[in-house]
Amino acid sequence: MKILSILFVGWSGCRLGKADLRVEPVLISITVVCAAVLHALVRLALPHASIEWIADSAARSWWFPALAPVALLETSGIWLPVLIIRWAEDRTRIAASAYIIGAATQGALVCYYPFDVVIFNGEVLGPTHPDYEVALVFGLVFAAIPFIVGLIAKRRQQTIVLPKTLRPTGDAQ
Repeated sequence: MKILSILFVGWSGCRLGKADLRVEPVLISITVVCAAVLHALVRLALPHASIEWIADSAARSWWFPALAPVALLETSGIWLPVLIIRWAEDRTRIAASAYIIGAATQGALVCYYPFDVVIFNGEVLGPTHPDYEVALVFGLVFAAIPFIVGLIAKRRQQTIVLPKTLRPTGDAQ
């Protein structure tokens, strides 16, 4: 599951590199404000003790893929505004939302067993909850190279169209 989330983040980075990166500055600032407010509201509204119990037991069992929907739910305040508000083209917004979901899933998977290795007298003292905001930044490590590859691929696909006045005519002068 951890490898799949890394591949997903890499794929979304490549899609962002190939996407149209023109953005609307006013709408992107509205998106950031909405995401910050909605993420804070989601953090306040969710029953974190129950989610923590489910996530901790899932991390130690065969049904650890249940951590992905937990990450999806807990970061919905961030990826929903990014997906819904028209700050860029549809493909760009979808790729950015996919990156957020993949990086949040990485954050959830890394926060729980066996990565919470701070053990004292047999008791796990590791992180009690994923820090999703930090996970979004750390996910850039896995998305940066695919993003550059996507940019290069987009540049190679672009063709140069000359205006009619500069096109060769076939008459030798």
